[in-house]
Amino acid sequence: MLEDLIKFFERISTRIDPIADLYTKLIVEEMVIKEAKMAHISPNDEVLHIGCGPVPHTSITIARETGAEVTAIDNDSGAVEVASLYIHNKGFSKKIKVEKGDGMDYPISRFDAIFVSRGIEPRNEVLKKIFDSMKINARLIYRKMPGDDEIFLDKFSKNIRQPFFTLTKSFLIMKGKNGANKE
Repeated sequence: MLEDLIKFFERISTRIDPIADLYTKLIVEEMVIKEAKMAHISPNDEVLHIGCGPVPHTSITIARETGAEVTAIDNDSGAVEVASLYIHNKGFSKKIKVEKGDGMDYPISRFDAIFVSRGIEPRNEVLKKIFDSMKINARLIYRKMPGDDEIFLDKFSKNIRQPFFTLTKSFLIMKGKNGANKE
């Protein structure tokens, strides 16, 4: 139900800019700022956002708040097209690059931080593939909601609760030389 409401809001926000701005301000911004602080994102980091959707709120907030360069990917060509135009219209083309891509096969070894949106499937497989391919000291940030299945990385994660109305918890894992580290 909540997932359907979020998708509905995102579809509307691609057509009505003030709604996109309101959605970012009320729902996404605080959550992403907390995640970026937890992951110590800096202007020197190269960030990958997997599952950016048509309105890449997470990517925009990361770029605006941290100064980091962001590559935003989605496996839906239509979402990539709309997201690219949205990024351009918002003036973030120099900081955010939008590409068609999938978490299972996108080359991620150069990224310092990887944000994974909640709707990515098959979730466990994608997260395992990402973790196995990450470079040492890279950070992986993913979100879960109540009722989401246990993810194999949960036990290795540092996590924070997000604002109540999002019902979300954000998880951070840093890859060390010997596997996953809580930062």
